Amino acid sequence: RPISIQSVFSKVLESLMCEKLVSFLQRNNSLSPQQHGFIKSKSTTTAMFQFINSVLTSLDKKMVSIGIFFDLSKAFDCVVHEVLLGKLERYGVPDVVQV
Repeated sequence: RPISIQSVFSKVLESLMCEKLVSFLQRNNSLSPQQHGFIKSKSTTTAMFQFINSVLTSLDKKMVSIGIFFDLSKAFDCVVHEVLLGKLERYGVPDVVQV
């Protein structure tokens, strides 16, 4: 049982930190308009719509379109956390958000 309690706590903490970080980045115009992950009212559906719209626009203009996709599902597991915290500090993310 303690594992599931810790897991729930971890998920709640992660959700709160994500919300604070995204809010900070949006206030400081640090997110690209093409960012769809972890943004309210955006999703994989809106990302695909934007991608397909871009391809169709290019085809209408007789241009070539190329799509490159990365699976980053386990990318955070490989991050050196000290480097990440240093980069957050250089971007001006306050310690309160970094917890």
